[in-house]
Amino acid sequence: MPKKKWCPTRKPRHFNEAWAEIAARENGEKYGSNLRTYKCSCGWWHVYDRNKARAVDEARESRRVRRIRRRREIKEEQRALKLEKKERRRQLYRERVHALQCWEDDGGSCST
Repeated sequence: MPKKKWCPTRKPRHFNEAWAEIAARENGEKYGSNLRTYKCSCGWWHVYDRNKARAVDEARESRRVRRIRRRREIKEEQRALKLEKKERRRQLYRERVHALQCWEDDGGSCST
C-alpha cells in the first residue's frame, strides 16, 4: 500500500480534474468567484480563486522595495544601538563624577 503524501495546502482534495472542475463551477456560482483547478504536489486536485491570487500578487512588494525597506530598518537599528552606547557612556561618566564628588565632600576619607 503506497504511503499517503502530506498536502502543504490543507485545502479540500478532489480525486481527479473532473471532480475539481465540478466543485469549482458549483462554488463559483455559489460565492460568485472565479475558481480554477490545479494538481498539487500531494497528487490530489485543488481549487483556487483567481481573483484572490491576483490580489495577493499585486499586493506583494517588489524585491527592490523590500531591499530598500530592509536597509532602512538596519540603519534604524544601528542608530538605536549607537544612541544606547552613547547614553551608557554618559551614565558611566555621571557615576564616576558623582563618586568623585561624594569622595571630595567628606574630605577624602574612606568611611563606610
